Amino acid sequence: MVTIDHDGTQYWSIEFDMFPVKKFERFSVVDYSDHILPLYELYVKQAKLPIDKKHCVGGSRALRFKVKKEDAEMLAEELFDLLVNLAEWDELLFDKNPYELGETGANSEGFNPEISIQQLIELTDQELMREWMQFKKNQPYHKKYLAWIEQVLKKRSIQIPDVI
Repeated sequence: MVTIDHDGTQYWSIEFDMFPVKKFERFSVVDYSDHILPLYELYVKQAKLPIDKKHCVGGSRALRFKVKKEDAEMLAEELFDLLVNLAEWDELLFDKNPYELGETGANSEGFNPEISIQQLIELTDQELMREWMQFKKNQPYHKKYLAWIEQVLKKRSIQIPDVI
């Protein structure tokens, strides 16, 4: 997600936040700001941004920085394209070496595979389908959990609807 904050007459802020993209899906491997900060420094030099207007704050998956008003839209579009590419690279790196969170064995969605799959198996067909519909509609970022539900549904030969 990239937004432009029209907070001034000469200088605006651009902000990106990757949390909504990665939320509950998996861990981030790439530190997005490691790739954005050097580009911002280059922009500051090239655009001759006054030192008192240079402002950047944020962390690994979210960052906010000040730019000249006339550059904001173009930079936001370029930033969006870069973030899409970084997200694809991040996913590729993660897929090579996925890992779990914490001592409980919970994954990035907060579910323990052994416990959760066993609980899904114990549900009735109706409860299982209701669980799938609820997560598909309200929490689509729980991709692993949804895949487990779909796995149990397929084992029971229950048709998964194309649309909710």
